[in-house]
This record gives sequence, C-alpha cells and structure tokens, in this order.
Amino acid sequence: MRNLFTGDFGKRLSGPEFLNDKEILYVERETTGSERIRIFNLESGKSEPWHQGLESVQGVRKTSAGVLVTAADQNIRNAFLLKSHEPPQPVTNTLTEITDADLDSQTNEILISELSAQGHRLRTLPFQTFRPPQLNPIQLAAPPVIKKS
Repeated sequence: MRNLFTGDFGKRLSGPEFLNDKEILYVERETTGSERIRIFNLESGKSEPWHQGLESVQGVRKTSAGVLVTAADQNIRNAFLLKSHEPPQPVTNTLTEITDADLDSQTNEILISELSAQGHRLRTLPFQTFRPPQLNPIQLAAPPVIKKS
C-alpha cells in the first residue's frame, strides 16, 4: 500500500474517480464547508483545482458524455454535467434532492437517486441539459406624479 496524496489538516478528500490513466478527480471539502473538485496527477504527484464552477460538489462520476456530479449551489442538490473549459450544465431539475447520478450510454438515460415523498428512489431520465428560458424585463411606464395643492 502507498500513500498517493495527503490533504491539509481539517480537509476531507472523497469520491476519487479516474479521469484517465494519469489523473484522478476527487472532492476536497474545505474547513469553510465548500466542496470543490480537484485533479491529482499520478506522474507529478501534484493536485490542483479542476472545474471550479460549483462549490458544493459530491458524487464525481466519469461518463462517456463528461463528468457527472451533484451540487447544491442553488440550495437544492441536482446533477450537473461538467466538461473541461465549459460552464456546468444542469441535467436534472428536481425540487427535492438528487444524491447520485450516472449515465447509461447505451440507452442515453441518466440513473439518479432522488428524494421523493416516499423516500429515496432510483429513477431514470432522458439525458438532456436544462436551459432555463431567457426572460425579458418588463417595461412599465413610470407612475404619474400627483402634485398636492
């Protein structure tokens, strides 16, 4: 057994996942509670930040489409697809919680563990990214000014 990497005191390292033959993705939880993805290079023995677009990441999973993670950056944990140098793409839109996600590349469906009124359940969803519609601001005329006499 050999030690690959030791994190700083008070930081948790979790969810290691091979990105390729030379690199491992993992989540580092800071003492502030922030959970971010880091990449460890097996050849150099160095670790550095990877895809810093989310701050509450868990469940790193490499898939054929990219890296799936769950994150609660908008206060509800949902699944996101990450690709290098691209913003995170939401692939679920639940009002409860997604704890884990994986992609079935044969059926092009996402397998998720989702909290429901009956407890956690396993579900499959068609693989797609969610893009909220762009809303134009409402243009209203200013209210009339009433002068007192």
